[in-house]
Amino acid sequence: MREEFPEIASELTVRMLEGATHAFDWPNPPPPAFSPFAKAQTGAMVTMRYSAKEAELALLEMVDFFQKRLK
Repeated sequence: MREEFPEIASELTVRMLEGATHAFDWPNPPPPAFSPFAKAQTGAMVTMRYSAKEAELALLEMVDFFQKRLK
């Protein structure tokens, strides 16, 4: 991402969530979904699974981000 957005590279933070899937922060059971971009853009069904732990961490990080920047 730093190469794609060099003008804001110093502000970027990326945290990979081990085992996180699409909709990891959505507590409702998601419907099955097909993505044409999955499996190296050959298309496949994508897994969507809620993770309370990761959702809580993501929410805390998001709130912290906005509190620091919107004062």
